Amino acid sequence: IDLATPTDAVPVAAPVEIPVDYVGWYVSLAVESDGNALTDDPLHIAAYDSGDGDLRYIHMTSYADASPQVVRVDANNSVGIYTSVLVRGGKPWISYYNNSENGTRDSIKLARYLGSMVTIADGASSDGYATGQWETLTVPVIPPPQGGLTKFLRVNLGFNTAGDPLLGYAASSIEASRRLPEVTP
Repeated sequence: IDLATPTDAVPVAAPVEIPVDYVGWYVSLAVESDGNALTDDPLHIAAYDSGDGDLRYIHMTSYADASPQVVRVDANNSVGIYTSVLVRGGKPWISYYNNSENGTRDSIKLARYLGSMVTIADGASSDGYATGQWETLTVPVIPPPQGGLTKFLRVNLGFNTAGDPLLGYAASSIEASRRLPEVTP
């Protein structure tokens, strides 16, 4: 759309509402495309639940999915702002900020789903106890990230060619961290 004809209709599908109270702050989205226009592309959404202070994950099998799965990933005080979600190996990975640890070296977190994508399970109970379905890690940093400043708007997530997650965020300068590959004993 270039506004040469601003009265033309905009070809955008009707929005899909995901009816979860207070979920929708700090939203990030990843589309898992197989490159085939004839198959559905699952949507992976990470968002902050401002009612409970939790990180939520929403899985939709397609854009038209009327019954998305919504689960609690982390519920340790106030976690889940500045999200970034990506899919690796068919499973979601989410980087995010732990606002309960604002101003400390424990504020950057990474979560990955360990279970089956058929029925996605909570990673934490409503009282904050881990279920073992999601792995959540505190990422080591050098200076404390600047989560309270306007320059800090996201914990960016990517993967290198070896499949290791890389995180980028603002500390006293821009900082990047890499999760080391798993070592099998």
